Amino acid sequence: MAVEVGPLSEEALRRSGLRSLFQRLPKAALSFPKRPNGLPLLLKEGFFERLLSGQTSLNSFPASDVSAAQGDLKHLSFEQLLLICQGDPPSLAGPLAAFWASAESLLYERLSARLGKTAEEAQLVPLIYGALQHVSALPPAEHWLLKGALLFLPSCEVKPLEETAAYCHSNLMKASNVAKERKKLHWEVQHCENPKDFKERQADRATGPRRSSAKGYPAPAPKPAAKADSDAPTESEYETDEEEPKPGSRPRVVSAGLAKAAPAPKPEAGVPPALEQLRKELAAAKAQAADADRVLQERDAMKAELASTKATEAAVQEELARLKEELDSAQASQAALRDELASAQGAEAQAAQDRAACEAAQAEVASLKEELASAKDSEAAAQAEVAKLREELESAKAAEAQALQDVEALKEEAAGVQALQEQVASMKAESAALEAAQAETARLGEELVSAKRSEAAAQEELAKIREELVGAKRSEAQAHQELAASEAEKKNAEAAAQEELAKLREELEAQRSEAPARQEAQAPSVTRLATQEAVAAANAAAEEADRLNAALRDSMKDRAEA
Repeated sequence: MAVEVGPLSEEALRRSGLRSLFQRLPKAALSFPKRPNGLPLLLKEGFFERLLSGQTSLNSFPASDVSAAQGDLKHLSFEQLLLICQGDPPSLAGPLAAFWASAESLLYERLSARLGKTAEEAQLVPLIYGALQHVSALPPAEHWLLKGALLFLPSCEVKPLEETAAYCHSNLMKASNVAKERKKLHWEVQHCENPKDFKERQADRATGPRRSSAKGYPAPAPKPAAKADSDAPTESEYETDEEEPKPGSRPRVVSAGLAKAAPAPKPEAGVPPALEQLRKELAAAKAQAADADRVLQERDAMKAELASTKATEAAVQEELARLKEELDSAQASQAALRDELASAQGAEAQAAQDRAACEAAQAEVASLKEELASAKDSEAAAQAEVAKLREELESAKAAEAQALQDVEALKEEAAGVQALQEQVASMKAESAALEAAQAETARLGEELVSAKRSEAAAQEELAKIREELVGAKRSEAQAHQELAASEAEKKNAEAAAQEELAKLREELEAQRSEAPARQEAQAPSVTRLATQEAVAAANAAAEEADRLNAALRDSMKDRAEA
C-alpha cells in the first residue's frame, strides 16, 4: 500500500518537520557551558536565556546584539539550536538572516553528528518528519528507511537495517536548479514489513508539452488537423514533441514564413468543365483554409508571445522585488552599522572612563600596598608584644601557682593556730574555775608562782614567734623554708605548751588536794589577793594569745594577697 505526498513546497514541509521533531524530543535546557574557572563560555549568555525561554523573540533584539551573539551559536546543543530554528526564517537579508542561516547550518551539523550520517542525508530528516503528517492512511510504524539504515522516529536515532515495519519513500520528482523557496517535493510513501526488500521507484521523465509546462514554459500551439492533400504541414515545418519552445519564440514554419496553398493543378485532357470548376472551387476553399490557418497560427503566435511577455514581466517583477529586498536589506545593514558605530563610540567613551577608573584604581592599589606594608610592620610589632605578654602571662601563672601553694601552707598554719585558740579557751575556763575556788587560796598562790614562771616562758616563746613572723615577712623569697621551720618550732612550742599545761594541771590537782589544809592557815585577805592576781595573770595570758592569733591571721592574709 502506498500514498503520495505532494507536490508540496519543500521549504514549508521542512518547517513543519522541524516543529514535529521539536515536539518529539526533550525540551531544550537553559544550562550553558562553562569555562574551567567557572565563568560563562558564551559572551551573550543573557541573550540566549531570553531567546530560549521565550521572553523575547528574535525579531525584537537589536541587530547589533544579534550579530554579536552569532559567534556563540557553535557552543549550543542540538536541542537549543532546534528551538531557535522554529518558525519561519527572516524574509530580508541582514543580521537576522545571517544569524538564522548560521543556526540552521549548525543544526544540520549537529543532526549529522547525532545520526552518524552525511549532511545530505541529515537534510532529509526534517522532510521525513514533515511527510509523516501526510501518511495517516498507512498502517502505523516507528521507523523510516533512510539510506541503508532505519530512522527511529520517536527519538530521532539511527538503527541498523532489520526486518521490521517501516515507511519507505520514492522521489517522484527529479532535482532541479531552482530557488530553495520554489522547490517542490513529491514522494510516494509505502509501508513495508521488510525494508530490506524495498526498491525505490524511479521518477518518470516528462516529454513534449508536459515537460515544457512542468518547467514553467507555455505549451506550444495545437497542430492543425492532418489533411490528405499536399498542403498539410510537414514535420520540418513545425516542432516535434521532443523540442521545447522557448519563451518569446514562435512555432517555426517553412522558409516562406507562413504556409500557402498549393498551386492549382493543370487541367487534364478529357476532364468535364464542371469537375474542373469543382476543382477550382476546392482550390479556392483550400486557399481560404490556408489563410484561416495562417490567421490562427498568427493568433497562437501572438498568444505565445503575450504569455512570454507576461512571463518576462513576472520575472522582471520578481527581480524588482528581489532588488527591493536587497535595497531594504542594505538599508537595514546600514542602520545596523550605524547602530554598531554609535555603540562603538559609546564603548570607546566607556573605555576611556574605564581607563581613568583603572588608573585611579592602580593609584589606590599602590596606596593600599603601602598601607599593607605598614600594617605588616605593625602586625610584626604586635606579634612581638603578644609574645612578650605571653611570657609575662606564663610567669604570672607560675607565681599564681606558687601563691596557691603558700595559701595552702597558711591554711595549715591557721588550723594549728585554731587548735591553740581552743587550748587558750580551755585555759580561760580553767581560770574561771580558779576564781570560784576561794577555798583553795593557798594552793593557788603556789600555782600563781608557777603560772608566772610559765608566763615568763610563754612570753619568751611569744617573743621568739614575733621575731620569726617579722623575719618571715622580710624574707618572702624563703617562705617555704621559713614556714617549714616555723611549723617545726610551732610544733615544738605546742609540745612544750602541752607539757607545761600538763604540769600546770598536775600542780592544780596537787594544789586542789592541799587546798583544805592551807585554807585554814592563810587569812582571807591574802587568799582574795592571790586569787585576783592569778585571775589577772590568766586574763593577760589569754589576751596575749588572742593578739598572737590575730597577728598570725594578718600574716596569712598578707601572704595570700601577695
